[in-house]
Amino acid sequence: MAFNRDLKLKKPIVEDYNYSLEEAFNKGKNETRDRYRAMLFMYQNQLEAITAKHDEEREVYRVQGKLELLKELFKKDKEEGEE
Repeated sequence: MAFNRDLKLKKPIVEDYNYSLEEAFNKGKNETRDRYRAMLFMYQNQLEAITAKHDEEREVYRVQGKLELLKELFKKDKEEGEE
């Protein structure tokens, strides 16, 4: 149950925290937006790092494939040269 003091306060947020309801709402909205913006920035950085790592791995596998192909070609040339 509310006390008499609580009933006398017209705007408890303004009197206790020096904020109007609109200012408090806007502050909360801005803080929420900033938080989600920071989270999206972190996810973007993580995605860029994963993409860069994936590109490097693709390049390594491409070079390994070329080396294996060259080994097979040299092996065939040796076999044909011996005959």
